[in-house]
Amino acid sequence: MKIRILICATMLLLISCANFSKLQYSRIYKRDGWQWRDRVIESLNLKKDDKVLELGPGSGYFTFALAEKVAPSGQVFALDVDEKAIAKIQGRVAEEKIPNLHASVYDGSLIDLKGQKVNVIFSVNVYHHLPEQIKYFEKLKSHLAPGGRIAVIDHHLEMGMVLRIFVSKDHQTPPETIRNEMDAAGYKIVQTEDYLPLQSFMVFEAK
Repeated sequence: MKIRILICATMLLLISCANFSKLQYSRIYKRDGWQWRDRVIESLNLKKDDKVLELGPGSGYFTFALAEKVAPSGQVFALDVDEKAIAKIQGRVAEEKIPNLHASVYDGSLIDLKGQKVNVIFSVNVYHHLPEQIKYFEKLKSHLAPGGRIAVIDHHLEMGMVLRIFVSKDHQTPPETIRNEMDAAGYKIVQTEDYLPLQSFMVFEAK
């Protein structure tokens, strides 16, 4: 009985939290229910010949959809410090024969694109992991093509109790912090999306 009461109380608390109404209740534990991949990718306004650098692709949740979006002439470069994650992506690339997707392991700081410039640098829930964000993004400018953009999506506790329950304080970044640090790194904000229930979503260009 106590367990049932606790579960009911928890659900009532969640429902009352800010932005919980944006969630698809039956899919809260599934990423599709709160990440909204297709809408995010549409918001990037990618072209068929764009080159995209994804930082920290993890399981490839966005990676393969990005590759499909810019195919056939566009390219996606996926970099992660997790060797197992990259190996899984590489395995799927080989199995499904996806010629425009290139996944590589990197050390978290040194990025080698063989001299190529990208139109979009994309990261989801990675910003808070990066060391010395201002210096990191200052260096990223050298990889951007003219007019290139950086899209940053990250958890933040302003989204209410839902996030506080499922995400630790160390795994989020306040939107104001991202804006200030990107400004210090030499970027201006050009796009803000507020439809994600648990994350901020901002796009920047070099000043």
